[in-house]
Amino acid sequence: GKVVLEDLKRNGIGTAAVKVFGNSSTGVGLDIISPGGEKSILVFRGANSSLGPSDVPESAIRTSRHVFIASLVSAKNYGLFKKVLALSGRHSKPVVFAPSITMLHSWMPQLRKLKPHFDVVIMNYEEGSYYSGKNDVKAIMDYLPGRVVIVTKDVEGAYAADKTGKNARYLHISAVPVKIRDTTGAGDAFSGAFAHAYYSANSITDALKTAAAAAAMKLTHKGAHFGKTKAELARFMKNNSSRLVVRRV
Repeated sequence: GKVVLEDLKRNGIGTAAVKVFGNSSTGVGLDIISPGGEKSILVFRGANSSLGPSDVPESAIRTSRHVFIASLVSAKNYGLFKKVLALSGRHSKPVVFAPSITMLHSWMPQLRKLKPHFDVVIMNYEEGSYYSGKNDVKAIMDYLPGRVVIVTKDVEGAYAADKTGKNARYLHISAVPVKIRDTTGAGDAFSGAFAHAYYSANSITDALKTAAAAAAMKLTHKGAHFGKTKAELARFMKNNSSRLVVRRV
């Protein structure tokens, strides 16, 4: 936990709202690689599972520009999730929803009953297919509850649906070919980079390029941590500009 907090501070990320549970361990994930190359992640959620509604003060949402909701699983987490959605609506804060498949497995009945709507939804193909019950990428994006919907699909790249206008606009960007050392964290790098770029430039096209580049860079080194600077990302995008092409589909 101390290592994580120090890393956040070193990268200029505020930690005032981080909740510390003195009687719990920090959550960790362990990669398990089968002899055939199939990867699974064994997750110990630790203190994450203890987060509940009382751990998010209204001021944290009111003073934010955007709200990013990633993987939450426990029953207490669901109470936090509902409170965050309510506060975001009250204060007109756009919400990015990027769940894990475990979160969807745990909460689908509640989510269907809740019928939430988000500003941006980011899921991989497995998550999107499970949430929607559909297999076609466009059908998945049409079903998912977001103004802007992103579905990533491994080496195939990523798809986007812009549903902000009268008719949806569908986009695709191919994955940048790189020498893969570790896939852990690539999806998180994509999601974080997309959200940051989208709300900085208000351009889905630019955000897709930035996200695809960030994911590719993450694939080239071991570990889940994305330790690249903005300058390194900009240089990678410039060197791979011919590959970072967004097309309508």
